[in-house]
Amino acid sequence: MSHNSERRVVRMLELFNTNLQGRTIEEYFNINTNIKFKLKKNQHKERSCLFSFKYEESPFMYSIFELPQDINRYIKTYIKRKYTVNFELAFPTDYPFKPPQWVLQTPINHKQLSEQITIIIKKHNHKYIHDWSPWIIIEKDVLFMIESLIEINYSKI
Repeated sequence: MSHNSERRVVRMLELFNTNLQGRTIEEYFNINTNIKFKLKKNQHKERSCLFSFKYEESPFMYSIFELPQDINRYIKTYIKRKYTVNFELAFPTDYPFKPPQWVLQTPINHKQLSEQITIIIKKHNHKYIHDWSPWIIIEKDVLFMIESLIEINYSKI
């Protein structure tokens, strides 16, 4: 990556953080889900940033009536559906004229979720091979990925 291209990535990340103004990504994009998103600069690689999301949901919406309330609360704290997925957003040397690539960083121990996220990454990366434009900033690319991740029906996984 050229020095100018690297500075552009850093500036876009800084601008995105400035635009957040202390808000979470969910608040910034007005997303109301059980998913929490994070984006940060990769300290180990100059041409990439790290993106992650956490999904957490208690499978029990209601209490078990036969059990006392404190036992119900105790059970709910341990029986949760949790997924944490980490991505790397890698920028090519000729960025912004070529699109960044999304790469899954951590294995997912759930077969259905792993398959769905792999499909999302492939579609996302393939779409930008054909439809990429230098005007697309990190913020917009992240939003496109978030929209795809929100469409997954986690409660049926």
